[in-house]
Amino acid sequence: MTDLWVDANVLLRLLTGEPSGFAQRSLRLVERAERGEVTLTLSPNFSWEVQKPESGRV
Repeated sequence: MTDLWVDANVLLRLLTGEPSGFAQRSLRLVERAERGEVTLTLSPNFSWEVQKPESGRV
């Protein structure tokens, strides 16, 4: 089994469905994980990446 690190972009594309091409790729990746083909590991920075202000300043 392959271990893959997932950053915020993969999950945000899946949740928002935008842009559709990236959302479909994210969905396929999650489906592979559900079938046990890969293990997805969420970046510890996920919540910071999602909540980060537009300016990038914290």
